[in-house]
This record gives sequence, structure tokens and C-alpha cells, in this order.
Amino acid sequence: MEQSGVDAVVGTSLQNIQYLTGFTSFLKQVSPGIPLFGLYSGSKSPKVALVAPYSEADVIIASRIDVEVIKLYGTFPLELSHRKLEVEEKNLYELCSHQTYPDAPTALVKLLHDFGLDSSSIALDESGLPHGMFERVREMLPDAKVVPGSKLLTQVRMIKIRDEIEKLRNVVSLTEKAMKSAAGLIRKGQTTSAITRELERVVIEKSAKPVFTVVASGSYRAFPNALPSNKRLSEWDMVRFDVGCSLRGYCSDLGRTVAVDKVKKEIFDYYRAIVMGLEVAMDYVVPGVRASDIYNIAVKTVRKNGISRYRRHHTGHGIGMEVYEPPSISPNDDTILEEGMVINLETPYYELGFAGLIVEDCMVVRKKHPELLSKLPRVLDGL
Repeated sequence: MEQSGVDAVVGTSLQNIQYLTGFTSFLKQVSPGIPLFGLYSGSKSPKVALVAPYSEADVIIASRIDVEVIKLYGTFPLELSHRKLEVEEKNLYELCSHQTYPDAPTALVKLLHDFGLDSSSIALDESGLPHGMFERVREMLPDAKVVPGSKLLTQVRMIKIRDEIEKLRNVVSLTEKAMKSAAGLIRKGQTTSAITRELERVVIEKSAKPVFTVVASGSYRAFPNALPSNKRLSEWDMVRFDVGCSLRGYCSDLGRTVAVDKVKKEIFDYYRAIVMGLEVAMDYVVPGVRASDIYNIAVKTVRKNGISRYRRHHTGHGIGMEVYEPPSISPNDDTILEEGMVINLETPYYELGFAGLIVEDCMVVRKKHPELLSKLPRVLDGL
């Protein structure tokens, strides 16, 4: 934050608020335009605070977040019984008894004033604000320098700290367990609907949430975002998994392809080519390499190893609190990799009338070679 020249950062999107305060807003998930503010200030003795609607006070109490100040705005009809209250109910009543403000900007300005930041340099994330609110906050702080903060937060979030990497490791591990369990159902006569249900059952059983589940085969083999089908698998079918889950606010995105039984030689050769593309590109996931260079290496390797017409708009992306985060492993992204970034590499291939194949792995950028978070084998005969 010191390098950016700002005294405080205010997040407004679901993920940026969570990143700065640890609070996962319920309202932001169902109505992203509702204003909330998560504030982080200072590097030596940081202060963390939250501005939220009165109607989200119960989520704040249940979340047990560790923030210095919580300011509520608006109203909500919540009645108080004369009967004995549980501890959590007392805590909610106490929070709701504090002063509330007519709207979110007023509450934020009061918070900044209380922290002595109303004449400071403030990076205000514009990505989660309704139209006109950024300018309104700026007008209400005439002595402060209020600048857009979305880009700063995006840059900061690209480098993961140890706790974030552990959360990503956990969600990747859980996703792999779900994929293995689902792959155990693959056989002639089975359906992708049943395989999908098993995968998502395991995900939910482990307290995670499915973000997306693609289990593709048969006539939907080359549909990148195939929906579950009740068509029966044949012995020559391939089953393509492309799966994303969320656990404790962090996401996974993994891809594998599994044969039902028999594999045509041309499909085997094509699968080998995309695996080679991923594995060769993986060797370049180290600090100092440009994202676009990794893209070029992946595409050229696949072409060299058997799919001469191979083309992709990207061969990977950053991952964290969102499935798709910067950098994009694509031809026009010249972001230079840094240690601590977490990257997904993928080299899928979709050809109507032939096959849909994928391999996708998650890894941490380390000094000499990447640290793989995903462990599933890259073979066609099972997970």
C-alpha cells in the first residue's frame, strides 16, 4: 500500500471486501449492486473496518469476523422479544443498537473521519459501486484524494500469501476427491447426469459449493460447457471433466479426460499432444516469464506433437477468490510472473464430430519450478 502512495484501501466488490476484511457478504451474492465497504488502512498498525446494510447485521454476527469497527446504514424491521435471548441474539441486538446512518456513503465518510483519514489518499474500489456513487463519495470528501482502487486490489490479489495458498490447496484437493469418486461410476451404460450428481454430492458433503460442473460425453463430447445428459455411455466414449468448486472463499478449476473403455488411436494421439503442451508449458511457470510466452509455448508444443491446427484464445489464467483472475495466459497478456502467483494451465481441444479433450492443472509460481497443487494423473484410463 505504501508503494502505491495511498493511506487506505476501500473494497466494494464481494471478493475485495472479503479479501480486506474476511467478511463474505450474503447480500452481495444475491444483489451485487448493494453498496458495502471494506476498509484497510495502515501497514505498521493496520485498521480494518466494515460498512454494511442494517439487514446484514445477522450475517456479520454469525461470521464472527475480526474487524475494528462496523458501521451499519439503513433500517430493517427486527423485533426484540422480552424472553431470554441466546448469546448470538444478544450480540446482534448490541450491534443493531449502535448508531446507524441513512446511506452507505454517509457511513463510509463518518468511518474515515473517525479514523482520521478524511484528508488522506484513499483508493476506492469502483468495481462494486452503483452508478454515480464513486463521484458522490469523492464530493463528500473534499479534503481527501480519492482515486480508483480496483486495479490496485487486482494487482495485490495476484500474489497469494501462505494462508491463501493453503486454502487453494484444500479446495483443489477436495475437487480431486470429488472427481475421483465420480470417475468411479464411469462404465458402459452409465449417464453423465449420474456422474455429475455423484461429483456434486461429494463437493457439498465436504462443505464446499459447486461453481460449475461439466461432465461431457457422447453427442455432447465437444460442447465446451456441456449440460448433464441421460444418454447412455458407449464403450468408445470419452468423459471430459471440467470442474470448479468454492471452499472458504477460494476456487478450483480442474480438467481431466477419462475413457469409458476403448480408445481410438487418433484420440489417444490428440490427447497425448495436449498433455505435452501443458507439461512443456509448465516448465516455464517461473518468475520473470511473460504470460504470453507461456501461451505461445503451450500452443506451439501441441501443434508440434500432432494437432497442427490447434488454436486457443488462452491456455490458462490466474485463480484465487474467483475462478478467472489475472494474469491471463493469452497472446496479448505480457504480465510477468512473480513468485506466489497461482496459475491454472489448460490445453483443451474441441472438435465437433470427433472429440472433446481437456487437461487442466493448478500450480504456484516458485523460484525454480512450479509447485503443483493438483495431483490427479494425466491419463485416459482413470483417475
